[in-house]
Amino acid sequence: MKQKVIPTNNFIYQPFKNWLARFLQWAGIVGILHQHQQSQISEGSSKCDIWDELVWRHFTGTRNINEPPFMSIPGALAFSIHVDWLNVLGKSTWFASIGPIMLICPNLPPSERLKPENVYVAEIITGLKEPTALKLNYLLMPLMKELKELWEGYHFSPT
Repeated sequence: MKQKVIPTNNFIYQPFKNWLARFLQWAGIVGILHQHQQSQISEGSSKCDIWDELVWRHFTGTRNINEPPFMSIPGALAFSIHVDWLNVLGKSTWFASIGPIMLICPNLPPSERLKPENVYVAEIITGLKEPTALKLNYLLMPLMKELKELWEGYHFSPT
C-alpha cells in the first residue's frame, strides 16, 4: 500500500511577470521611474541613494562591455532582493517562523520604494525555523527563472 505524501509547509509564490505588468500599468509610474533614473548624483562625499554610486549607473552585468551600461537603456529596471525571517510568536519559547522574500525597485525615488504597492512580495515561506541556504536556493528557483527571462529582454504588450 502506498503511503500518502503530505507536504509539511505551504509554498506561496506570486509570478513576477504578472506583478511587473500590473506595476508598469499604474498611472504615472513610468514617468516617476524615468525621472528618478535621470536625476543628478548627490554632490559631495556623502551618498544619499544607491543612484549616487557611479558603479550602479555604469553596471553592464553579463552584457558585452562595449554596449551601453544596462541602466542607461530606456525601460531598464533594477530590483534588489530582501529576505528576512521572524518568529510570529514574538520572544516566546515556541517558534513559528515566517519569511517574506521581496523585491524593491531602486529605480523609484527613495520616498516611493517601500510603499506597499511598489514592493513585490515573491514568496512567503513558513515553518518552524528559517530554511537552510540550500533549501532557500530551491525556493528561489521560480523567481530566478523569471528574472533570467527578463534579463534577456521581455516585451509587455499594453492592454
